[in-house]
Amino acid sequence: EWETRDMGKTITAARSKDMPRSAHNFRFFADYAAQVGTEAWDQPDQNVFTFELREPLGVVGSISPWNFPLMLLTWKVAPALAFGNTVVAKPAEQSPITTTILAEIFKEAGVPDGVFNVVNGFGPDSAGEALTTHDDVDAITFTGESNTGRAIMAAAAPTLKKLSFEMGGKSPNIVMADADMDAAVEGSLKGIFTNQGEVCLAGSRLLVQRPIYDEFLARLVEGADEWTVGNPLDESSRVGPLVSVEHMEKVMSYIELAQDEGAKLMTGGNRVTDGDLANGNYVAPTIFRRRGQLEPGVSGRDIWAGRDGHVLRHRRRGDRTRQRVTVRARRNGVDVEPEHGAPGGPRGENRDHVGQLLLRAGPPRALRWIQGLRAGP
Repeated sequence: EWETRDMGKTITAARSKDMPRSAHNFRFFADYAAQVGTEAWDQPDQNVFTFELREPLGVVGSISPWNFPLMLLTWKVAPALAFGNTVVAKPAEQSPITTTILAEIFKEAGVPDGVFNVVNGFGPDSAGEALTTHDDVDAITFTGESNTGRAIMAAAAPTLKKLSFEMGGKSPNIVMADADMDAAVEGSLKGIFTNQGEVCLAGSRLLVQRPIYDEFLARLVEGADEWTVGNPLDESSRVGPLVSVEHMEKVMSYIELAQDEGAKLMTGGNRVTDGDLANGNYVAPTIFRRRGQLEPGVSGRDIWAGRDGHVLRHRRRGDRTRQRVTVRARRNGVDVEPEHGAPGGPRGENRDHVGQLLLRAGPPRALRWIQGLRAGP
């Protein structure tokens, strides 16, 4: 319940996904640590014995985001502790409560003082900057926005800290003409609107091939209207409030920008202020359609966590489909690969088409997903 009260995710999601996965992270890395040991190689012909000794790094600074406060924190803390490090955790200032509760759990479990530590505060000129510049911090793990990642990298450079980043992007999902329509629509809706769209890998761009574009878009809009916006403590709600007033205003500004750039609003685009929701940061699930030339604005911009989805149409001409989807997207400022880290990929039934599209997308800068694949020609 605290996760819901802290950042607005639905109680159903917190109970069924965030909390179980947070606990699983500790179980997984406890088991994994036992599988990783010292390795040795004997070279008798050279009278040499070589061995690899794994040692803890030391102090790991963990800077976690507000969208999955406990789950993403435990992804960082569990492996660091499992391999003998100590941790200083700085949760996002918007959602610090469950990090503090985790510290209390560690205390009750008998974890020695100083093994897991929490500092609260902002980033620049505050707790975040202190953590990234401190001489005694040996590594930083960060999940968040790309500009912040650049700042952390620069701050950590003088002390040569080890860095681990997961940064956001405008993740593109390509729906091929031979995709399973039901699975593609359902998967696309979940990819866009899960957790109020506040997901660094949200599939908020859809590139849809022409033969199925109209049907797919109609079903997508119909499905989006069924995502109930409401009090996140109500188990019937599928969409809760955005995390803060500032973020809600940012999302609304991008909705306005999309329309200024010529995108057609298909559904949503408004705040939800009915009854008890009047004073909350509630925004209706929103879908735009866009054909023709694209501006490198909302369709290509890293919002990191938002609420709006863009559906873009692309031509299909025989076997050149794969090349045209990729080239056209890049030419119009909508790169098939996001800038940093967040995954995207195609949905289709034909393994050859999907595989070749991934290969033609160029050198991988992001994890690519192959979704909805089945045995095919």
